[in-house]
Amino acid sequence: MKVAERLEWASTATLHYSNKYPLRGFHIFTHKKKPHLRPTWRRTVNENQIFGKIQQAVGKVKQGVGETLGNEKLANQGVVDQVKGAAKETWGNAKDASKEAQQSHQKVATGKANERRNKISQSVQNAKEKANEKIDELKERHSA
Repeated sequence: MKVAERLEWASTATLHYSNKYPLRGFHIFTHKKKPHLRPTWRRTVNENQIFGKIQQAVGKVKQGVGETLGNEKLANQGVVDQVKGAAKETWGNAKDASKEAQQSHQKVATGKANERRNKISQSVQNAKEKANEKIDELKERHSA
């Protein structure tokens, strides 16, 4: 088996394996010390970004081997893999940006809701105080 064929087989097997067994639920844990005292911070890994970068790396290797061996087909496959990987990574970046925008909008909405509740609560408190003042005035007039 030639080097180019081995490389092509390995990259195909790797991509097949990664498609068959994706990294669902795979997390990066940043704090492992004293988990009972500190909350564990997690960031969900974006599969599209990871597999896109892997596919780009495989494509670069294929292209380099193809150019070195003079195998135009392998070099072209490498470029195609790089394009596919870049598209997949870009899709992952777009998903992350969308998620961040959604979280940002959620924070703004929560802040506005808290602000409205506080205004309503203050209005109720002010109305209660005015009513109590009027009641006290009425009691003073009738007791004298």
